[in-house]
Amino acid sequence: MLFNDKPCGNYTIDRIEGAIAVLLYREDTSKEINLPCTMLPVDAVEGSLLELSLDNQDHVQIKLFLEETESARKSVEALLQKLRG
Repeated sequence: MLFNDKPCGNYTIDRIEGAIAVLLYREDTSKEINLPCTMLPVDAVEGSLLELSLDNQDHVQIKLFLEETESARKSVEALLQKLRG
């Protein structure tokens, strides 16, 4: 587990509110984590896909999935184009 009841695993950066990033757990989007933006990888932006885990000393590790993020972004763009007709 990560941050009490928040699980380790895959998250999406839902939004950035000032200096805080709101991350949604991908398996259950009702679970969110608020993290300081300074903890995020430099290239992370709204919509980025991340993996959060703990190392053997309980330090938070954050991995940015660049390729998966771009693939998801392209899928959403294609869907929007289709809906716009």
